[in-house]
Amino acid sequence: MTDKIIVRTKGTKTLPGILVEPQFVPVTCNIWKEKSYVEQRNYKHWWYKDTATGERLFLKYKIPKPTEEKPHDKGFQYISMGSGKYYKENLWTKVTDFKLPLYRGDILLKEDPGVVHLCEGENTCDIAQVKFPHHFWVTFGSPSGFRGYDYSILEGREVILHPDVDKKGGGLKQFKELAFYLKHEYGIHAKIVDLPLYNDVINLLEEEFTKNGWD
Repeated sequence: MTDKIIVRTKGTKTLPGILVEPQFVPVTCNIWKEKSYVEQRNYKHWWYKDTATGERLFLKYKIPKPTEEKPHDKGFQYISMGSGKYYKENLWTKVTDFKLPLYRGDILLKEDPGVVHLCEGENTCDIAQVKFPHHFWVTFGSPSGFRGYDYSILEGREVILHPDVDKKGGGLKQFKELAFYLKHEYGIHAKIVDLPLYNDVINLLEEEFTKNGWD
Protein backbone atom coordinates (compact mmCIF):
# COMPACT_ATOMS: atom_id res chain seq x y z
CA MET A 1 0.00 0.00 0.00
CA THR A 2 1.41 3.39 -1.00
CA ASP A 3 1.32 6.31 1.39
CA LYS A 4 -1.39 8.84 0.62
CA ILE A 5 -0.16 12.27 -0.43
CA ILE A 6 -1.65 15.72 -0.75
CA VAL A 7 -2.54 16.75 -4.29
CA ARG A 8 -4.11 20.17 -4.81
CA THR A 9 -7.00 20.42 -7.23
CA LYS A 10 -6.31 22.54 -10.30
CA GLY A 11 -6.36 26.29 -9.77
CA THR A 12 -6.89 26.21 -5.99
CA LYS A 13 -3.48 26.92 -4.52
CA THR A 14 -4.96 28.56 -1.42
CA LEU A 15 -7.47 25.79 -0.69
CA PRO A 16 -6.83 22.50 1.13
CA GLY A 17 -5.72 19.61 -1.04
CA ILE A 18 -7.23 16.16 -1.26
CA LEU A 19 -5.77 12.83 -0.15
CA VAL A 20 -4.69 10.78 -3.14
CA GLU A 21 -3.08 7.35 -3.20
CA PRO A 22 -0.77 6.85 -6.23
CA GLN A 23 -1.45 3.59 -8.03
CA PHE A 24 -0.41 1.58 -11.06
CA VAL A 25 -2.10 2.47 -14.35
CA PRO A 26 -4.11 -0.58 -15.52
CA VAL A 27 -3.12 -1.91 -18.94
CA THR A 28 -6.82 -2.18 -19.77
CA CYS A 29 -7.38 1.56 -19.32
CA ASN A 30 -6.59 3.82 -22.28
CA ILE A 31 -8.01 7.10 -21.02
CA TRP A 32 -4.44 8.40 -20.74
CA LYS A 33 -4.38 8.59 -24.55
CA GLU A 34 -7.22 11.09 -24.49
CA LYS A 35 -5.61 13.05 -21.66
CA SER A 36 -2.21 13.36 -23.35
CA TYR A 37 -3.07 13.40 -27.09
CA VAL A 38 0.10 11.37 -27.68
CA GLU A 39 -1.43 9.39 -30.54
CA GLN A 40 -3.50 12.15 -32.15
CA ARG A 41 -0.53 14.53 -32.24
CA ASN A 42 2.20 11.92 -32.53
CA TYR A 43 3.99 12.98 -29.34
CA LYS A 44 6.97 10.91 -28.28
CA HIS A 45 6.11 9.14 -25.06
CA TRP A 46 7.50 6.61 -22.64
CA TRP A 47 6.09 4.49 -19.83
CA TYR A 48 8.10 4.13 -16.66
CA LYS A 49 7.27 0.82 -15.03
CA ASP A 50 7.75 -0.79 -11.66
CA THR A 51 10.99 -2.74 -11.93
CA ALA A 52 9.79 -5.87 -10.11
CA THR A 53 6.27 -6.21 -11.53
CA GLY A 54 6.37 -4.36 -14.86
CA GLU A 55 3.23 -2.42 -13.84
CA ARG A 56 2.91 1.08 -15.32
CA LEU A 57 3.77 3.88 -12.88
CA PHE A 58 3.65 7.03 -14.99
CA LEU A 59 3.70 8.29 -18.56
CA LYS A 60 6.23 10.85 -19.73
CA TYR A 61 5.67 12.58 -23.05
CA LYS A 62 7.14 15.47 -24.98
CA ILE A 63 5.24 18.35 -26.53
CA PRO A 64 7.58 19.70 -29.23
CA LYS A 65 5.93 23.11 -29.45
CA PRO A 66 2.87 25.01 -28.17
CA THR A 67 -0.48 24.28 -29.79
CA GLU A 68 -3.31 26.66 -30.61
CA GLU A 69 -5.48 25.06 -27.95
CA LYS A 70 -2.75 25.21 -25.30
CA PRO A 71 -0.22 27.89 -26.29
CA HIS A 72 1.69 27.59 -23.01
CA ASP A 73 2.25 23.83 -23.17
CA LYS A 74 5.76 22.74 -24.09
CA GLY A 75 8.52 20.45 -23.00
CA PHE A 76 7.98 17.28 -20.99
CA GLN A 77 4.64 16.43 -19.42
CA TYR A 78 3.57 13.60 -17.12
CA ILE A 79 0.46 11.57 -16.39
CA SER A 80 -0.09 9.24 -13.46
CA MET A 81 -3.02 7.78 -11.57
CA GLY A 82 -4.13 8.24 -7.98
CA SER A 83 -7.22 6.86 -6.24
CA GLY A 84 -8.78 5.91 -9.56
CA LYS A 85 -8.26 9.29 -11.24
CA TYR A 86 -5.68 10.56 -13.75
CA TYR A 87 -3.46 13.51 -12.89
CA LYS A 88 -1.26 15.50 -15.27
CA GLU A 89 1.75 15.18 -13.03
CA ASN A 90 3.96 12.45 -11.65
CA LEU A 91 2.38 11.71 -8.28
CA TRP A 92 5.14 9.26 -7.40
CA THR A 93 7.65 12.08 -6.99
CA LYS A 94 5.61 13.28 -4.01
CA VAL A 95 5.75 10.00 -2.08
CA THR A 96 8.23 10.28 0.79
CA ASP A 97 11.47 8.33 0.22
CA PHE A 98 10.12 6.76 -2.99
CA LYS A 99 12.78 6.23 -5.65
CA LEU A 100 11.71 6.20 -9.29
CA PRO A 101 12.63 3.18 -11.42
CA LEU A 102 15.05 3.37 -14.32
CA TYR A 103 13.50 3.45 -17.77
CA ARG A 104 13.58 -0.13 -19.15
CA GLY A 105 14.59 -1.45 -15.74
CA ASP A 106 11.76 -4.00 -15.81
CA ILE A 107 13.16 -5.41 -19.07
CA LEU A 108 16.64 -5.49 -17.56
CA LEU A 109 15.43 -7.94 -14.92
CA LYS A 110 14.09 -10.27 -17.60
CA GLU A 111 17.10 -10.21 -19.93
CA ASP A 112 19.73 -9.97 -17.19
CA PRO A 113 22.68 -8.72 -19.30
CA GLY A 114 26.14 -8.62 -17.77
CA VAL A 115 26.84 -5.07 -18.96
CA VAL A 116 24.40 -2.15 -18.74
CA HIS A 117 24.77 1.10 -20.69
CA LEU A 118 23.20 4.19 -19.14
CA CYS A 119 22.60 7.28 -21.27
CA GLU A 120 20.72 10.57 -20.94
CA GLY A 121 17.10 10.73 -22.11
CA GLU A 122 14.45 8.22 -23.13
CA ASN A 123 14.58 9.00 -26.85
CA THR A 124 18.35 8.52 -26.90
CA CYS A 125 17.93 5.27 -24.98
CA ASP A 126 15.40 3.89 -27.49
CA ILE A 127 17.53 4.87 -30.48
CA ALA A 128 20.68 3.42 -28.92
CA GLN A 129 18.90 0.12 -28.25
CA VAL A 130 17.94 -0.10 -31.94
CA LYS A 131 21.34 0.92 -33.29
CA PHE A 132 23.31 -1.19 -30.79
CA PRO A 133 21.03 -4.17 -30.09
CA HIS A 134 23.82 -6.27 -28.60
CA HIS A 135 24.09 -3.77 -25.73
CA PHE A 136 21.44 -3.14 -23.11
CA TRP A 137 20.41 0.47 -22.46
CA VAL A 138 18.63 2.22 -19.61
CA THR A 139 18.17 5.85 -18.60
CA PHE A 140 16.77 8.09 -15.91
CA GLY A 141 15.72 11.01 -18.08
CA SER A 142 17.37 14.30 -17.13
CA PRO A 143 20.74 14.05 -15.35
CA SER A 144 19.86 16.93 -13.04
CA GLY A 145 17.46 14.69 -11.11
CA PHE A 146 19.50 11.50 -11.00
CA ARG A 147 19.34 11.25 -7.20
CA GLY A 148 15.61 10.58 -7.36
CA TYR A 149 16.05 7.16 -9.01
CA ASP A 150 16.68 3.65 -7.71
CA TYR A 151 19.90 2.10 -9.05
CA SER A 152 19.89 -1.05 -6.94
CA ILE A 153 19.09 -3.09 -10.04
CA LEU A 154 22.57 -2.18 -11.35
CA GLU A 155 24.39 -3.61 -8.35
CA GLY A 156 26.76 -6.43 -9.28
CA ARG A 157 26.75 -5.44 -12.95
CA GLU A 158 29.25 -3.64 -15.14
CA VAL A 159 27.85 -0.17 -15.78
CA ILE A 160 28.98 2.17 -18.56
CA LEU A 161 27.84 5.81 -18.58
CA HIS A 162 27.27 7.75 -21.81
CA PRO A 163 26.96 11.52 -21.16
CA ASP A 164 25.71 13.97 -23.76
CA VAL A 165 28.30 16.14 -25.51
CA ASP A 166 27.00 19.65 -24.92
CA LYS A 167 28.38 23.13 -25.41
CA LYS A 168 28.70 24.00 -21.73
CA GLY A 169 30.01 20.60 -20.67
CA GLY A 170 27.17 20.11 -18.19
CA GLY A 171 26.42 16.57 -19.34
CA LEU A 172 29.88 15.27 -18.51
CA LYS A 173 29.96 17.12 -15.19
CA GLN A 174 26.64 15.66 -14.08
CA PHE A 175 27.62 12.16 -15.14
CA LYS A 176 30.80 12.45 -13.10
CA GLU A 177 28.59 13.33 -10.14
CA LEU A 178 26.41 10.33 -10.98
CA ALA A 179 29.45 8.02 -11.07
CA PHE A 180 30.49 9.25 -7.61
CA TYR A 181 26.92 8.82 -6.34
CA LEU A 182 26.69 5.25 -7.65
CA LYS A 183 29.97 4.33 -5.97
CA HIS A 184 29.12 6.00 -2.67
CA GLU A 185 25.48 4.91 -2.36
CA TYR A 186 25.42 1.55 -4.17
CA GLY A 187 29.02 0.36 -4.39
CA ILE A 188 28.80 0.49 -8.20
CA HIS A 189 32.04 1.36 -9.99
CA ALA A 190 30.67 2.81 -13.22
CA LYS A 191 32.85 3.77 -16.16
CA ILE A 192 32.33 6.94 -18.19
CA VAL A 193 32.82 6.69 -21.95
CA ASP A 194 35.63 8.94 -23.17
CA LEU A 195 33.81 11.08 -25.73
CA PRO A 196 35.15 14.03 -27.75
CA LEU A 197 34.45 17.50 -26.38
CA TYR A 198 31.93 19.85 -27.98
CA ASN A 199 34.57 21.96 -29.75
CA ASP A 200 36.27 18.83 -31.07
CA VAL A 201 33.01 17.78 -32.73
CA ILE A 202 32.54 21.25 -34.23
CA ASN A 203 36.06 21.17 -35.66
CA LEU A 204 35.50 17.68 -37.02
CA LEU A 205 32.40 18.87 -38.87
CA GLU A 206 34.25 21.99 -40.02
CA GLU A 207 31.38 24.06 -38.59
CA GLU A 208 29.06 22.96 -41.40
CA PHE A 209 26.59 21.57 -38.90
CA THR A 210 26.32 23.07 -35.42
CA LYS A 211 24.01 22.59 -32.44
CA ASN A 212 24.21 23.02 -28.68
CA GLY A 213 24.90 19.36 -28.01
CA TRP A 214 24.87 15.76 -29.19
CA ASP A 215 23.33 12.70 -27.54
